[in-house]
Amino acid sequence: MAQLFYGKTLGDLFNFSNNFSAVVSISPADFFISAQASTDLVAANAAFGSAYTATLDPSTRTKVSIQVRNAAALTLVNMLRFLVSSIGNNPQITDVQRTELNIPIRKRPVRRPAPTISPDIDIVERGGTMVRIRLHSASLTPRRAKPDGVAGAAIFTFVGATPPQILTEWVAWGVTGKTMNDIEFDPALPAGTKVWFTGAWYNAAGSGPGAEPVSTVLAGGSTMRLAA
Repeated sequence: MAQLFYGKTLGDLFNFSNNFSAVVSISPADFFISAQASTDLVAANAAFGSAYTATLDPSTRTKVSIQVRNAAALTLVNMLRFLVSSIGNNPQITDVQRTELNIPIRKRPVRRPAPTISPDIDIVERGGTMVRIRLHSASLTPRRAKPDGVAGAAIFTFVGATPPQILTEWVAWGVTGKTMNDIEFDPALPAGTKVWFTGAWYNAAGSGPGAEPVSTVLAGGSTMRLAA
């Protein structure tokens, strides 16, 4: 069973709540808690503490005292759960403050920056008006997967003697998570037609710099699927 924020037992709740309410009540504003919320917490903590202590003494441990304790515990846990969540998720509260309250400090995910390198593009095979290209980085072997922190690549193509200097003049082929891709051109293009490729790595933060354009000429003839 998963451990609750205060521990596993009612004794853990008793200790956690006593510390939490004592620290918060000194200066509620430091934890972005209203004075009324702090007052309510102190009262709920006192009610649970009294009821809990009563059930520890055999002379006062009865079915009724246990029911009172359980009801007080439920009220207190609901109140604490809201406050712990608010404090835990508030970026203006420091980890030192959370440690004072015995709130677990969550590891915050490190956001990866956009790629800073461009892919190299190799012409692998031609067949008809189909061209197979491989994307990799200069520091990696061609067979290795994408660089760390890269989700995939955006690929652009162009048909003509000279590649454009402006990306908007290229044709967006699409995005891919694969490093090996088969690019199919218009079947009506004749053999010897010059075609160009460029692209950029991307991830959730954005795209990296564009690749140096590379070219080849179409083999021409009927369109065929390249061997896997």
